Amino acid sequence: MSQDVAPGDNPPSSDQLMQNSSQNSGSTPPQSEFEMVVDIAQGSGETEKIRTAYEALLQQYPNTAAAQIAYIEHYLSQPRTFLESAQEAESLFKRWVKSSPSVELFRFYLTYIRRIHADPTRRDAEKRETIRKAYEFALNPPHGIGQDKDSGDIWLDYIQFLSEADTTTTWDQQQNMDALRKVYHRAVQIPLDNVERLWQDLEAFEMKLNRITAKKFMSDLSPAHMQARTTYRQLMNHVTGLYPPATGQGTQEMYLPTLPTFNLEDRALVGRWKAYLKWEENNPLEIEEKDRPFLILRLQTVYRKAVVRMRYYSEIWFMAYSWTKSVGKKDEAMNILKNGREANPLSHLLTYAYVDALELDKRYKEVEEVYDAFLPRLAADLDATEERIKAAAAANGVNSNGETTDSSQSSQDSDRKSRNNDELLEKRQEYSLAYINYMRFIRRINGVNGARLIFKRARVDKR
Repeated sequence: MSQDVAPGDNPPSSDQLMQNSSQNSGSTPPQSEFEMVVDIAQGSGETEKIRTAYEALLQQYPNTAAAQIAYIEHYLSQPRTFLESAQEAESLFKRWVKSSPSVELFRFYLTYIRRIHADPTRRDAEKRETIRKAYEFALNPPHGIGQDKDSGDIWLDYIQFLSEADTTTTWDQQQNMDALRKVYHRAVQIPLDNVERLWQDLEAFEMKLNRITAKKFMSDLSPAHMQARTTYRQLMNHVTGLYPPATGQGTQEMYLPTLPTFNLEDRALVGRWKAYLKWEENNPLEIEEKDRPFLILRLQTVYRKAVVRMRYYSEIWFMAYSWTKSVGKKDEAMNILKNGREANPLSHLLTYAYVDALELDKRYKEVEEVYDAFLPRLAADLDATEERIKAAAAANGVNSNGETTDSSQSSQDSDRKSRNNDELLEKRQEYSLAYINYMRFIRRINGVNGARLIFKRARVDKR
């Protein structure tokens, strides 16, 4: 992530980046500027600058695991008392882990928990119970990432941790064997990257305990395990190209999504994501109703990862909202719309979905506030588009009447002019539609007289 900066350069501060982002409707500072500010802050060694830089980056790019981990690591590497470092780190973990879809962040969290509750003797029951609970939290509903294909090493670590328990009585041994079996049985039914190794380890585990019961256990689990293996192969066909390849032990470079141009490549990418998400919604693992929390956890993780990767694609946010609403998570669904609109402030799809949901809840004042903020954003974007097209026309030798002043202009210039006109026409129509929808809403709640006031605003607006 590092980037060389000349001594005389004056890079924007994190506050300036966020201010520029809010003032420039529908836009965001380039990722390189955020990375530059973070690098410079880290180089300064000043905690307050580092905090401000990471907070700005994570405000613009929430759930960026690499940034979250680096932020926490800053505190853990400080030459201060361990208690102070732990308090800072834990406050950040509390903010992020419950809503994070990142295997990397949970892996880092578990490493931290095992570090501060280290038990070389393996006999401290309280410390071991704390670690056990951390693994259960990390892998299971409602917040864990245990359904993610890349969580296989965490399942393996958990099994290894349980197998190291110091059991002194027959009862303790039996309890530990039951706990191990339960974890194994869960893991081998998930399409993990190491699901075949886990199956082999489970078979060895069961055979060591009892060859007769081992055959029954393995036979009962075999259909679900084979389904997991088949699903894993299908899963890899879907996600290849959607995520960057991992390096090392599943670690990845910091990824900050870019604004799309909606060219053919971008559209193809959206198509692949939509196909993958629909495939996941169709429950390829055939998870039964009694295990519904695991299906919800799986899809929740998938959609959270999707909106991180595809932050500037409204359709993906809308799919996440629709699915979340369909499983009865109304508040979380509304938060998805709010977060999606923060990332895509010019999105008609997300804005109209949001105001519809607010209206159903009879939160009429909030609907008005949304429209009153949305219309100026659209106006600013429309004005900026007109200015951009005029500037481009002037640069290409086109006068104010749209006529080329250079007879040698190619047909490509004409095609470009046509595309620009189409873009401008589309934005004007969308702007008018926003006024129309606002009028219709006001008429529903305040009658014709209220709608006339909005109509008057629209008539005065010359765009």
